[in-house]
Amino acid sequence: MSLEAGPPASDPFLASAPDEQERSDERASAFPAWLTGARAAPSAHNTQPWQFTPQADGRVAVGWDEGRTLPVADPTSRDLYLSLGAAVEGACLRATASGTRLRFEAAPPGLAGPVGWLVPDPGTADPPPDDRLLAAALDARQTARSPHLPRAVPASVRAAMVAEAARHGRTLTIVTDRPSIRRLASLTGKATALLFADGPVHAELWR
Repeated sequence: MSLEAGPPASDPFLASAPDEQERSDERASAFPAWLTGARAAPSAHNTQPWQFTPQADGRVAVGWDEGRTLPVADPTSRDLYLSLGAAVEGACLRATASGTRLRFEAAPPGLAGPVGWLVPDPGTADPPPDDRLLAAALDARQTARSPHLPRAVPASVRAAMVAEAARHGRTLTIVTDRPSIRRLASLTGKATALLFADGPVHAELWR
């Protein structure tokens, strides 16, 4: 049994008949409540490729639906893995809000199948206070391509973002000078135009 992208089990469109509603309720009850946090995750072109499968030992395997991948537009699977990571983060944040300790256990390199498992673990360290704030904002998450504020992001916030990346063993570089920002914006615009002008990519996105 797996939890795939799509409307939640309470969606009225799934309740067209009593037996269908009963099956939906049974499917939903097989999953821990904190998995609902994954539904709020962003994904490339809103593909929502994640797939979660409960295991007999209490873990939840994290995989993907091949039908929701973009092998033409995303040949290296970079966007796929970013989407899966966002879904895992959403689930962990929802678990934090409910008082559940949760960790992600990555699969060994080269293993065919899931990328890893979400593991309830009472021994996991307390989450940072900021994670609780993020968890509270999960349901309000949305994507925007325009500035959110009419002012620059405060230096303290930028520093916190860099520190958060470092906490996970990653490096975040934030560009703040105007010439570099304009150049990046230009390159991004050109890349997007080329992507959507590509016939096979266009066909894949609108299939």
